[in-house]
Amino acid sequence: MHSRSPQSGDENGLQARQLEDWLVREAPLAVFGVDRENRVNLWSSPAARMLGWELDEILGGPAPFWWADGDFERYLGEIEQRGRVNGRLVKWRTKAGAALESETWAWSSGSGGLVFVVTDHVRDTEMYAEVAQSRNFIERIADAADICLFAYDVASNRLIYASNACEAMSGYSSDELVKDPHLWLSLVHPDDLALATEPVRTGSGARSEYRIRHRNGTERWVAVHLYPRFGPDGRVTYLEGLAMDITDRKVHQVELQRLAFTDALTRLPNRQQFEHDLRAAVEQAERRGEKLAVFLLDFDGFKYVNDTFGHQFGDATLKAIAERLQQTLRGRAKVYRMGGDEFTVIQAGIAGEEDVRETAARCLDAFREPLQVMGEWIPMGISI
Repeated sequence: MHSRSPQSGDENGLQARQLEDWLVREAPLAVFGVDRENRVNLWSSPAARMLGWELDEILGGPAPFWWADGDFERYLGEIEQRGRVNGRLVKWRTKAGAALESETWAWSSGSGGLVFVVTDHVRDTEMYAEVAQSRNFIERIADAADICLFAYDVASNRLIYASNACEAMSGYSSDELVKDPHLWLSLVHPDDLALATEPVRTGSGARSEYRIRHRNGTERWVAVHLYPRFGPDGRVTYLEGLAMDITDRKVHQVELQRLAFTDALTRLPNRQQFEHDLRAAVEQAERRGEKLAVFLLDFDGFKYVNDTFGHQFGDATLKAIAERLQQTLRGRAKVYRMGGDEFTVIQAGIAGEEDVRETAARCLDAFREPLQVMGEWIPMGISI
């Protein structure tokens, strides 16, 4: 173990040297450290064996072993905030440029830098092999089920892991998602940002559904489940989670809702939609101090048509009525079919009775001409 000597009389430096002496005696693991300027000031023989740099080529120089840009600042900030890192799997860069994942402990040195204790070749241990095997098995299941697995570091506010299935969901590879900590949120629909960020901000385990923009420009719905991991101080350190593409389900739900509120014959909004819209229109009129009108329309000759020509002809007549009403009132009022030959109209934002009379007159005028149904001309009286 070698380090830069502390200045004489420096109490913090003395404590740091005592800590280093203890590590030499008690820790048969890689130990290394950096100062607040990210210069290497502590380097043990196991560290040289594990990462490849010898003492004389690394001590005193800029730390070359960080795997990703910003790792030093991230760990410095986390340890200043929380005091330590306990047993985390960390990816280090070796002298040969390879990635080495090892279980790591870290804390602040007496001079304000960082000290790391790292297990030697954790990938070669039986325990790590079992953990890696289990993790690979889970990832294979998740990929087969198109489930995106991810891990989010709360302290550094960045995604640190994303499984392969995340690419199918978003169009971006796991490396792209991890490299750019803001990429995922940039995909979230602006109206859904609160749904995506609130569970992360509070660090709570939660389920949310929101929309994202796929790389190909399509809109996708995702269901996200978050599971917090807590540190020794009880605060959330990580959010692990899974996300599923639920676009097909959402589209199906929208279609079911549309069918539930649509008349199957005329494709007009039905009675349920009328009741919903009427409540909303009344509330809006009261809030804005406006007026609205509701029209009930009944077609006098329809029963005769149905009895004379049959139900198939009657259905075609109802479709023709609905089409003419929509053409007459488009942009002015909304038309609904209540059932049988009964229709309703909601006209919001009117100035007064004159608007009501004008709309009624439009409807009366529209049905002065007979309807053409299946090659026949059918006169149809209307009552309002």
